Amino acid sequence: MLWLKTLNQGEEVEIGIRDNGIGIALDICDRIFNPFFTTKPTGEGTGLGLSLTHDNCRTAPRQ
Repeated sequence: MLWLKTLNQGEEVEIGIRDNGIGIALDICDRIFNPFFTTKPTGEGTGLGLSLTHDNCRTAPRQ
């Protein structure tokens, strides 16, 4: 299950995302946003999903 929540914070928007998955192992938490990092076997996935999403959120123009 996946839950999304948005909250108007005046000039900013807070986005909350929650799921009921098993979570992220502590030993990889510091690497999950690195480009090309993946926990999948070679040939499955590029490891760019979280990296691109993170960069887009950090560099999006503020209006």
